[in-house]
Amino acid sequence: MAASIVVTDIHSSGRQGGMFAHEIDWVADGSGDATAILTKVDIDGIIMGISMIPDGVDPPDANWDLTIVDEFGLDLLRGLGTNLVATQVDKIPEMDNGQAIPCVTSQVTVTVDEAGADNAGKIIIYWK
Repeated sequence: MAASIVVTDIHSSGRQGGMFAHEIDWVADGSGDATAILTKVDIDGIIMGISMIPDGVDPPDANWDLTIVDEFGLDLLRGLGTNLVATQVDKIPEMDNGQAIPCVTSQVTVTVDEAGADNAGKIIIYWK
């Protein structure tokens, strides 16, 4: 099966102080990988948190990886998206070890690796 990515935009009470989110539903290809590119207009602000949610029927394999990089190759997760647990929701909060998730004003690439053939999940990126 070919990899698939579906991005759904969620907006709360407007741009002024409102929280925004992108729900990214993904299905890995036969090699266990999936990639999506979000354009500059999709995320233009500070990432407040990220949730990684395994599919209830076909969850990713143990120790799957998620990377989110900007157009300059900066890892926005600072390495925290590696070796994720297949059976539970993982969250990366706004602050981790005193480091804020950076501001994003460039093209963003979301990549899932080693998730297992045809397995699936959801990533939610919260930003404002």
